Amino acid sequence: MTRSPDPPDRRVPGERPPGGRHLPTLTRQLVVRVTLVVAALSAVICLSSTAVAQRLMMNQLDRRLVAVASRQEGAVDNPGKGYPGGVDLPGQPIGTVVLEVENNVALHGMLTDAGVKPLPDQEAVRILSELPTDGSAHSVNLPILGLYRAVSVERDGHRVIIGLPRGETRNAIVTLVVTTSTLGIVCVAAAAIGVYLVVSDKLRPITDLAATAREVAATPLEHGQVGRLVRMPRDQPAQATEVADVGEAFNQMLGHVESALRARELSETKVRRFVADASHELRNPLAAIRGYAELTRRHRQELPAQTARSLDRIDAEAERMSALVEDMLLLARLDANPAPATEPVDLSEIVVNAIADAQAAGPDHRWSLNVPPEPVVTLGSRHQLHQVVTNLLANARTHTPAGTSVRAVLTVERDPRHPDRTAVLEIHDNGPGIPAGQLGSIFDRFVRGDTARARMPGGSASRSTGLGLSIVRAVVSAHGGTVGVASRCLADIPNGQAVPGTSWTSFTIRLPIDDRADRPAA
Repeated sequence: MTRSPDPPDRRVPGERPPGGRHLPTLTRQLVVRVTLVVAALSAVICLSSTAVAQRLMMNQLDRRLVAVASRQEGAVDNPGKGYPGGVDLPGQPIGTVVLEVENNVALHGMLTDAGVKPLPDQEAVRILSELPTDGSAHSVNLPILGLYRAVSVERDGHRVIIGLPRGETRNAIVTLVVTTSTLGIVCVAAAAIGVYLVVSDKLRPITDLAATAREVAATPLEHGQVGRLVRMPRDQPAQATEVADVGEAFNQMLGHVESALRARELSETKVRRFVADASHELRNPLAAIRGYAELTRRHRQELPAQTARSLDRIDAEAERMSALVEDMLLLARLDANPAPATEPVDLSEIVVNAIADAQAAGPDHRWSLNVPPEPVVTLGSRHQLHQVVTNLLANARTHTPAGTSVRAVLTVERDPRHPDRTAVLEIHDNGPGIPAGQLGSIFDRFVRGDTARARMPGGSASRSTGLGLSIVRAVVSAHGGTVGVASRCLADIPNGQAVPGTSWTSFTIRLPIDDRADRPAA
């Protein structure tokens, strides 16, 4: 079965889907971009302050290293104790390392809390002894001891290497990095919250404007009476001058739209009244013409052949015009008062009777029927619903060749998300189909089929008004239902694939079921 076309999407561009929790696009962009700028500035400040602090601390450590080297120069060696002099001078920081190399003999010592100790690893001795003797401080990583700042100088034919630990400097740098990073994160979070509060407050008029536009867009404006459209609130903050100007222009535009809608409604009412009055007034003259034409049939044998044929044509055209007037009057009444009668109507009975009438009117077609065993009851007008089914079957009979199969299927559907049931009626034929370009306007008034689905010989072309499917849509809509069409046309099928049975047309009607009715099985 085919599904009726989905209603058009009335959401305006950029609208958030229902139930969305994310920020409006402009607010989100402003908050994200300002936060990124603040984060970048915080990172630059953190890195710059860390680099400057590290440079200052390294300079301070180098000055201390020069001072230690100056004090050690006048110290007396202690070869008997196995370490050079100057390691345990007063004021020396814990961790001070002194290494003297003379004639490939190295004396080394390290100041600890327990006194002077030799270096704990020979690899550290090798690394220190390989430092260039240029009087400049170098950073080295000594096994077990860690990072050191060391300088190598030449004294009286022997080399002296002095090193100070960088632990305190490193700890200070780490503390500085952690502190600045924490402050940066706090500043970024505070900036994001502050920017969101400020931007959301300043852009609230724009949010109200978007909400008003969505509400207006959701209002059906295609036809019928339209009430007063919602307006933008006028109590905008004084500083939002540009936004207030936009809101005022939007309100003025809505005022013009309301005026145009009222003019359109008045015009539609006048046209509808004119069509109804004209159709009603034409019924009597047409009935008189048909009566006089019928009267002449009593003496047709006395009239010339040409006159008799002319009278037959007058009678046929008067009958066709009467059908057109009746259809126009019905459409005008549906437009003026779309609410039909609310009596229980058995759709199964209507479909069975309509198929029987169609089979009598088109015996050269193959008719089939499938209805449920229990009644399918809806509320509405029995006459109007019968006319809907009759028009669809007549449309299939008129626009398809002899031998075409026409099938009417009535089923009941239940939406799992909704407790109500829906009656689905499908009229399907394997005729030549409707061109794809014509499907969008098939239910418009005075639309006729083209050559792809032309009226077939033996059909009621002379009696067609071009309003049958318009009546179908108007009646179904008045009953709270929907009607749709799907088709595959021979003209749209590529050459070589257009064989009998590949084209088809299917009309689908959906009507609400009245579950309150308790009727016996048909």
